[in-house]
Amino acid sequence: RFEDRIVLSPEDNLYQFLKASFRDLMPPGGRYVVLDGTQVVGSFAGKVREGALEVEDIDGDAICSGIVDDYARMMGMRLRRARRADASDWEIIEFYEKSHPGVG
Repeated sequence: RFEDRIVLSPEDNLYQFLKASFRDLMPPGGRYVVLDGTQVVGSFAGKVREGALEVEDIDGDAICSGIVDDYARMMGMRLRRARRADASDWEIIEFYEKSHPGVG
């Protein structure tokens, strides 16, 4: 019986195993998964930056948020709730140039 509360990053091997085995339970790619025991209780888009876990677009209830808070604390990171911002024109141009070398 597994009762721990954990957060799995998209790069984690267990995440990859579960994603391949339980497609209906896992959120769309690139999202952290929040587990309360064996139950998926939420997910979020996020990244680790400058010693902080930046969380945006969290999908879950208060239990999910509490697990994410505990996870950040346990990992020694600050928790930063990021607002989803539209990409700037410069970011779009930079992405285009990287994805279409030699064009333009």
